[in-house]
Amino acid sequence: MRGIKDSGFKTQAINEDMSLSEGEKVDAKVRLMGQVIRDQKQILADVLGMGQAFYSKRYPPSVCC
Repeated sequence: MRGIKDSGFKTQAINEDMSLSEGEKVDAKVRLMGQVIRDQKQILADVLGMGQAFYSKRYPPSVCC
């Protein structure tokens, strides 16, 4: 989630990787976003002292992650 003045998802390293096709760049961005979401869920579980199962039930992984 972003605030009103935050920028969008920046992926300069992926965008500038000349060894990747456009499709591979999209795939890399999807994998990266999936990892970000998993990491954020784990941080919430750790900080709030709740098991990962609590968040998995309420916020199941999407098909991309």
